[in-house]
Amino acid sequence: MKRTLIAILCVILMVSAVSVHAFASAVDDTIQPLWNNTANIDCTFNFHDGIGYADSVTKAQFGASSITTDIYVYKQINGDWIYVTELHDTKNKMVSGVSCIFNAESGVYYRADYTFTVTKNNVAEVIHRTLYNTCP
Repeated sequence: MKRTLIAILCVILMVSAVSVHAFASAVDDTIQPLWNNTANIDCTFNFHDGIGYADSVTKAQFGASSITTDIYVYKQINGDWIYVTELHDTKNKMVSGVSCIFNAESGVYYRADYTFTVTKNNVAEVIHRTLYNTCP
């Protein structure tokens, strides 16, 4: 009986001596897409002194031949989305930065729809983003 108790205690001691590490991190609720042609897209939608800025920077994967950016801006009036302006730009580079600038009304809710088309080896990869903001 004594040997059994010593054996059990030795097993417990050996198991407790093994350290187990657990790590936690903040939950990132964004889904990272697997793009073939596109390396990164960064969109911002801000206002300053009554002017709206729908900006974007798109980085292509190595070997991409062009980046096309289309931005459409709308304002919400009585629940309807009313067209404000648009911007279309195509660059034959690996990085494209564009800015759609427009006059904005204080207190109005706006939407910016972004469409990016990154072409590599004659294959077009289309990515959409939509941002919302209220002009202060």
